[in-house]
Order: sequence, then structure tokens, then C-alpha cells
Amino acid sequence: MAQASGRAQGWRPRDLRRVLSRRWPLLALGTGLLIWYGPWLIAADVRMGGDVTTEFYPWLAYAVGELRRGALPLWGPYSMAGTPLLANPQVGILYPLSWPLLLVLPVGRALNYSAALHAALAAGATYWLARRWGLSQGAALFAATAYGFNGLIAARLWAGNLNFVQVAAWLPALLLAADALREGWRWRGVASAWASWARRSGSDDRGRMSEVRSGPASDI
Repeated sequence: MAQASGRAQGWRPRDLRRVLSRRWPLLALGTGLLIWYGPWLIAADVRMGGDVTTEFYPWLAYAVGELRRGALPLWGPYSMAGTPLLANPQVGILYPLSWPLLLVLPVGRALNYSAALHAALAAGATYWLARRWGLSQGAALFAATAYGFNGLIAARLWAGNLNFVQVAAWLPALLLAADALREGWRWRGVASAWASWARRSGSDDRGRMSEVRSGPASDI
């Protein structure tokens, strides 16, 4: 008991400082994301306009309603004279990261959470990619901030182009996987999954462009 108590007392000042010295950039990123997207996470309505309110929200609301009553949303009868729904890549029904959000949240809040999640993915993957390439903690934090909070993401979310943001968020992760593949094939399954998810995120053509930019990650 005395030894365990000694370890617990020794953890607080010294080990906490060590953890903070190593993880402060991630804490800074998390704080920035929480400040920026915190209001989105507690909002009951969609915080994006444009395509989200005129296309993605109605599509997903209808598709989720069909799934909850046990039917596949193969066809969307309310667009023009009817259009394919499940096969439409922009809807993103087959995108794995959307499944838990749509399962537990209303569609509007799920879209807000998806925006915040992909901004976090863009920033976090950029940080780890920069660290892998030898940048210091401060430089990696700068890179992650520049990409995760850049004008493309802000403008696309304002315009409701959530599918563009979802694809853009995967690009640093695919580059990270491609770089890791140069040292061996242990990342093969991870790279395959990430490339597949990027393609299913709702913008198939930009998903393919991300795979091309990431090189080996798409050639597995």
C-alpha cells in the first residue's frame, strides 16, 4: 500500500508535466476545435447552409427514415421525377463514419457533428504527418492549424459542401498511410480502409483525387 501510495504521489507533479510537455499541441488543437465547433455540437439545427439544407439534409432525412422502418432507401421519389438515392455517392449513406452519428443523433445534429469530426481529423492527421516528417511540435501544430482551420474548410462548410470537407479531411491521413507503407506493409489494411472511406464520404471524384495525391495508399 505504501509503495502504491508513493507511486500515486510521485505521478502528480513530475509525470503530469512530462505528459503536458509531450501532448500540449494536441491539447491546443482540441481547445481550438472546441472553441470553434462547440456551438455546433450543442445546436439543435444545422449550422451549415447551401447544399446541406437544400440537398443533403432532405436526402439523409428520407434515407434514415426508410432505414428505420426496415426498407433500403434505393430510390428518392422527391427529387425531380425520382432519382437513385442509395447509389448516389453524394448522399454518403455508405460512409462508415456517418453510421454511428445517424444512429444516435437527429439528422441535423449528425451533420454538425460530422463537420466537427472531420475538422478534427484534418487537424490531427496533419499534426501526426508533420511529426512523422520530422517537424518540431510547434511546427506540426502550425501545420495542423493551417490545414484544419483553413479557408477551404470554412468556406465549404459555409456553402454547405460538407462532402468536400469530408474528403479533404482524409488527405493527410492517406499521405500518412502512404508514407508508412514505404517502410513495410503493416499499414496495408489501415491504408485500404482509409482510402475506401475517403471514396465513400460523399464526393467520389474528389475521393479518387485524394487517392492519386497519396500515391501508394490507393494502390494496395
